[in-house]
Amino acid sequence: MFLIILLLVLFFVLMFTGMPIAIAIGASSIITLLAQGNLPAIVAPQRIFVMLDSFSMMAVPLFILAGEVMTKGGITQRLVKFASTMVGHIKGSQAQVTIVSSMLMAGVSGSASADCSAIGSILVPAMLDEGYDKDYAVAVLASASTIGPIIPPSIMMVIYGSMTSVSVGQMFIGGIIPGLMFGFSLMGLSYYYAAKRGYPVHKRATGAEKLAALKDAFWALLMPIIILGGLLSGVFTPTEAGAVACLYAFIVGFCTKNIKIRDLKDIFYRAAVATTIPMLIIGIAAIFGWLLTINNFPAFVGNALHGLTQDPNVFA
Repeated sequence: MFLIILLLVLFFVLMFTGMPIAIAIGASSIITLLAQGNLPAIVAPQRIFVMLDSFSMMAVPLFILAGEVMTKGGITQRLVKFASTMVGHIKGSQAQVTIVSSMLMAGVSGSASADCSAIGSILVPAMLDEGYDKDYAVAVLASASTIGPIIPPSIMMVIYGSMTSVSVGQMFIGGIIPGLMFGFSLMGLSYYYAAKRGYPVHKRATGAEKLAALKDAFWALLMPIIILGGLLSGVFTPTEAGAVACLYAFIVGFCTKNIKIRDLKDIFYRAAVATTIPMLIIGIAAIFGWLLTINNFPAFVGNALHGLTQDPNVFA
């Protein structure tokens, strides 16, 4: 029990001092591992390797790369334009466009941070120019970006599925309805605040404008359909879906002439940097979780919960 307390106390102390989460997890884990006394230090890199040595985990860098390619290829601007023609006439126009754009981008990138950076650079200045409060504009973007890990393809679902042996395809299917409900709820809340604060409304787009925007964004909107269709039909696995998404993104980018050969270096660099963040946390967290397991922390928690209730539904 002493080692568990040491591990948790070190982790929270380091985290609240402002240390990056990955470093806080790693430092507390290494110190506890050394305090264990009967384990060699080589255990730490072994646990990291075991966690990351997974075929399903390969989907993470692939989906991140696909998102970077689509973003570099001008897909973000097309999706924003399409969203603007669809919901720009609703009260709180720019906020509504931000939310719908995030929902559409979620089907391309699968990452909250990618959605936030891609859409925020376009729509936050647009909201500020139309008189939106700065705190409200940022809040709308931050809230809408969290739809990214819910609507498939979701990088977080791939990670969770690979760690728990849960079907990633089934998780993708299960994320569609909650993601849409979340987005529509944000739209309703934005409508309320827009009416309360008197934010401007855009004029309704004509049918021709909507058709032109749909045609421009068609190839981006087709990507999640291909991924989900392939997974549901059993044509490819989630990892293979990531590879297909990358291939599709490159084909669209080069065919539309939005991506040049000289852009590849920057695309791969940005994708590599974006990949290291979640993979570093996942790998180091494996040491943290392993230490909790060998010191019987799951059994301790289970016994504590079992003492509170005997209901199997509550306990689960």
